[in-house]
Amino acid sequence: MTKFSEKLINEYKEVLGKKGYPKLKDIDFSWVQKWTEANENDEFIPPTVPFVGYNYTEGGVLIYASAENLSNKGTHLECIRSSDNIYNRHRYAFRKFFDKEKRVWCQPICDGKLTIAGAYICKKRSIKNLSYKSPNDFLNNIAFGNFGKFSIDENGNGKNKDYASRLKFLEHSLDYVKKDICTLRPNLIIMPKTIYGLKTISKWLKNLLDEIGLTETEIITIYQINTQTINLFFNNKNISINDEVVNIGELENWLIEYGIKKDWYNPIFRYLNERI
Repeated sequence: MTKFSEKLINEYKEVLGKKGYPKLKDIDFSWVQKWTEANENDEFIPPTVPFVGYNYTEGGVLIYASAENLSNKGTHLECIRSSDNIYNRHRYAFRKFFDKEKRVWCQPICDGKLTIAGAYICKKRSIKNLSYKSPNDFLNNIAFGNFGKFSIDENGNGKNKDYASRLKFLEHSLDYVKKDICTLRPNLIIMPKTIYGLKTISKWLKNLLDEIGLTETEIITIYQINTQTINLFFNNKNISINDEVVNIGELENWLIEYGIKKDWYNPIFRYLNERI
């Protein structure tokens, strides 16, 4: 565990404690994924801190996906329910599963689609002190997590929904996002365009960065990089994306490692060229 992770775990617990966790009787958390879906009064699954690479330093890169999806949590979370690993489950999964299965319990990182996009942005930005030798090396030099800290189960049926555009759910995550940014103090934040597009979120984030003296921190917003997005770009000829030839260097091997066809993913590289 890194010093950043340890500090964040304590700070997340402090936020939860102030809210009265696990009871939270004064807050409507009926929409949050519980340990037992059949009992609406059961304890909900607490948020996890970001994955922080062993080589991460202040002024690094923080990549946010949209929100956690625990609809298929199964027994893999039950086994860590009573330990601090429940608050650091990306690192726990990385340690146990990444080398063989690429599992970190964050789907767009697991399947490589956001990992590769993040690495490409960093290469184009010439970010220092990063390694592109392998996904493992890259991730151990950055931090990543979900902006939305809770897995949603709005209808109580155990089925997750994305809530990137729904402020009434996202606002419950801001206390934790603040802890992330204040602790990690990144120079670059890559995050979903839909979330940042909410005026309340973008204003809050800009004010936070000013408040803690991170006025030089750059925020790059992109579409959520998943199969649906890639298919949209690949198949929709009405979307304007320049045809610039993309030199991806070492990332060619990453595509092979993740089993992603370059021709299928190329529109994302071209889209990112326009964003950065």
